[in-house]
Amino acid sequence: MLVEQREFDKSIKLVERALTNLKDISRISKLKEYLLNLQVPEKRENLVQEIKKEKIELNKKFSLEEPDDLYTYDFPVPTRYSLINEEQDLIQKAIFSKKSRNYFSAEETYIDIYNKYGASVALYVSIAKIMTCQGMFNNALKLMNLALNGAKNILGEDDITIKSHCNILTNIIKGVLSAEAIYLYLIKISENSDYQPILRGYNNEKIKNIFYEISKNLKDYQSKINKDLIKKYENEVLKFNKKLGIINKFTLEVPDDLYTYDFSIPTRYSLSNDEQTLVQKAVFYKRKGNYLSAEKIYLDIYKKYGASVALYVSIAKVMICQSMFNSALKLMDLSSAGAKIISGENNYLIDGYCETLKEVITNSMPTDFLYLYLIEISGNSNYEPTFRENGDEQMKKIFKEVSKYYQSEINKNLNKKAEVRKVNPISSSKNISINNINQNSSKDSKIEEIKLQEKPQYLKNSEDLSKPQNFSIPNKYGVSQTEEILIKEAVEFQKNKKYLEAENIYITIFNIYKPSCTLYVYIAKLLIAQEKYEEASALMGLAAIGARKILKKSDSTMARYSIILHEICANQLSTKEIVSFLNEIFENNDIKLENNDNEKKEENINRFEKDRGNCTEEIEKIEEPQDPIAQYQLGVCYENGEGVEQNKEKAFKWYKKAAEQGHIEGQCKLGLYYLQGQGVEVDFYEAFKWYKKAAEQGHVEAQFLLGLFYENGKGVEKNSEEKFKWIKKAAEQGQATAQYELGLCYETGEGVEQNHEEAFKWYKKAAEQGHIEGQCKLGLCYVQGLGVEADSYKAFKWIKKAAEQGYIDAQGCLGLFYEERQGVETDSYEAFEWYKKAAQQGHVISQYKLGLCYLQGQGIGEDYEKAFKWIKKAADQGHADAQCCLGAFYEDGLEVEADFYEAFKWYKKAAEQGHADAQFLLGLFYANGKGIEQDYKEAVKWYKKAAEQGHADAQHNLGLCYGQGQGVVKNPYEAAKWLSKSIQEGQERKFF
Repeated sequence: MLVEQREFDKSIKLVERALTNLKDISRISKLKEYLLNLQVPEKRENLVQEIKKEKIELNKKFSLEEPDDLYTYDFPVPTRYSLINEEQDLIQKAIFSKKSRNYFSAEETYIDIYNKYGASVALYVSIAKIMTCQGMFNNALKLMNLALNGAKNILGEDDITIKSHCNILTNIIKGVLSAEAIYLYLIKISENSDYQPILRGYNNEKIKNIFYEISKNLKDYQSKINKDLIKKYENEVLKFNKKLGIINKFTLEVPDDLYTYDFSIPTRYSLSNDEQTLVQKAVFYKRKGNYLSAEKIYLDIYKKYGASVALYVSIAKVMICQSMFNSALKLMDLSSAGAKIISGENNYLIDGYCETLKEVITNSMPTDFLYLYLIEISGNSNYEPTFRENGDEQMKKIFKEVSKYYQSEINKNLNKKAEVRKVNPISSSKNISINNINQNSSKDSKIEEIKLQEKPQYLKNSEDLSKPQNFSIPNKYGVSQTEEILIKEAVEFQKNKKYLEAENIYITIFNIYKPSCTLYVYIAKLLIAQEKYEEASALMGLAAIGARKILKKSDSTMARYSIILHEICANQLSTKEIVSFLNEIFENNDIKLENNDNEKKEENINRFEKDRGNCTEEIEKIEEPQDPIAQYQLGVCYENGEGVEQNKEKAFKWYKKAAEQGHIEGQCKLGLYYLQGQGVEVDFYEAFKWYKKAAEQGHVEAQFLLGLFYENGKGVEKNSEEKFKWIKKAAEQGQATAQYELGLCYETGEGVEQNHEEAFKWYKKAAEQGHIEGQCKLGLCYVQGLGVEADSYKAFKWIKKAAEQGYIDAQGCLGLFYEERQGVETDSYEAFEWYKKAAQQGHVISQYKLGLCYLQGQGIGEDYEKAFKWIKKAADQGHADAQCCLGAFYEDGLEVEADFYEAFKWYKKAAEQGHADAQFLLGLFYANGKGIEQDYKEAVKWYKKAAEQGHADAQHNLGLCYGQGQGVVKNPYEAAKWLSKSIQEGQERKFF
């Protein structure tokens, strides 16, 4: 940039400084070349042109003319919700690039995911976030809306989080949100607290101006965010200050101490799935202050899986919790170097940790900030300082100050605030009135205060929405569709100043549903509309704490609203700032604060009291809900114990009331309760009756279950035609399991004429929705050419999809594909791995196949002990091939002591199932008297069974028996017949 501006002297100084700190050899040589050109005046102009050319080339990367640019895609509505494992690994890579502000790398990763795995809701949200980070709000909104539609199709209701993103993006495009609010949102989306505004190919002047304002006020915004963070941590210390016991002080004498290792630069970035599970366990121990247990887990990970950037950062955090700042910095530096080598750029998050640790080590960080930093690192709001190194006396002194003073001082101050909020707001609260603030007052003028009159008596009960002490921290974030409908109705009442009606709706939601952060925010807005700022502040604070607890990070909007309300209560905001806040809260642009007019004030109070009085009589009449929706939701509350003690009998009662009024979900629930005997005795007839009512109204799950009733004959006579009819109705509505069952009906001809083409069609529909049994069946259709032309590649593709989702039948089939080279190259190792996955889950055929792999050394070294183990597992479950094979183990004394009786026993089990080899061998045992008394008659019997199945050796021996008259009347004709058959089979052998 300086070269472009021809500030050559400054450029030289900057390059020289870079050369003293840089360790990357390739970059050093490039910078030396720049330095040489800068020092020669004749070459400077050439360098200017070269840099401009480089800049043009770089900008081309971000133009929409790129043939594979992510934003030129015409995205469809996704039909899949989550990511599969392979996508998750790539997504982590893209998120790393995003956090490091390398958006183009992230885009390339998302293009790969989209091209390779197709569309999913989760992928669309990730792409939309990248667009948002670059100011492409229209593109982001378009994709977020597609994600929202896809989620609704899949879940049957809105995804609250995605809907929230859509609303925010809409408000940004409309210009409703302030630059500061947008900046806070961008920090959240980018997951980078040091986010720098980036605008890409955007022509909207309004957005450009907002980004310019963010850039201009960046330092102020970041400073304010830091202040907000301190307040946030102080709140958490108050709310979650429960002692966890004394933290053990660990010495360095532990024999396998993690910190004695000489760590090298990691060459791997992320954690594998197995490592992530272990790390979560270690993080749990860290939060509890049990650092030694956390260390042991990290040590196991390091020994088993080796070094990774993510592991180093986790270990460094445990070091920090024990004040081992020098050790932590050393490991963080290695993490930073590793991240840079792997990704080719700095990881700003890790670099931030390094800078903070340097401040701690040099004692340049204030005590209170250090304490807050330790709370964040430990993940424990009640963190107590812990020493492990015989370290710095200055540091020990600081920690002593933290232990004895800082936390108690924070709690003392916060408890004072809490006591203020516990005072009854009806009798003592003072509120800012929209009607008593002088519109022409100066920015520094104080806001006059008035006392609200007493509320009517009937509102002084435990359900009073104006009493913050009635509310606890919410443990639910968003709201359901039904709650959302009710809230919209309450908001309409609020807009029309019918506050009592709005309160009644919120009371209903609060009593029926589990309290949520979102509900608290809406109640707080209602309180603001009635000028009850202190009560609103208390409730908004609870919402912000709940959100932090649920999301594991703060909700920036709730946190900001909470701070503003606190400042209003403390008279710290000007009239103009309050008006701006009210405009934002109520999505209005024309709120004005009136002059102090006592007549208007009195008129408002009288109208308010009149509204309340008119409703008193109606409120007193309400005893229990008559509305079927409310009855059904009450049933849900009693079923799940949400807001009330769990009670299945009462849940049954309310579901029945709703069902009797025709509520379709109530009818379905009532059928389930009768079926399972929940809150009522099992009654298949009643279950069938209510499922049928719901099914006749079009309830897809009820239609499917009704089909199963007709199949099993519970509550109704078996009827395959009726089963087919109802299963088909559910399938036509897109129910995946019903589509699979319908495919079975067409394949077997149950309730309908057999039709393999129709069977294939419905299996395919189920498979495309991710139904794993449908995917496996579809694969088998391609194997057998059932209703479609045989195609081993497509068969392999669909069976692999099901196998990767853990369907054991598919995993066993996939092993066969790899073993027998169907649709894929032969790969004995892959065959072994898939047999093993299925076998470990109890798949009998795979257990037998796995035993053969160990027996024959296919995909794994020979191991007769394991071969015997797995073949016996399959044999014990009745697998004929395994039983025959197990007989051979006992006959030959392979891995077990030779035992002809045991061999005979297992051959007989297999033979009785029609196993030709076992029948032949059983005949041999009877003929030779092995493990059983010699009996030629029985020998002939079993030879004949095997011979009739085309077993050449059995045919040969049977012919000899007829020729010699052993166990049967001598018959040359029969002897010739069976010997001839044996020759045709190509296996003439003499066994006697």
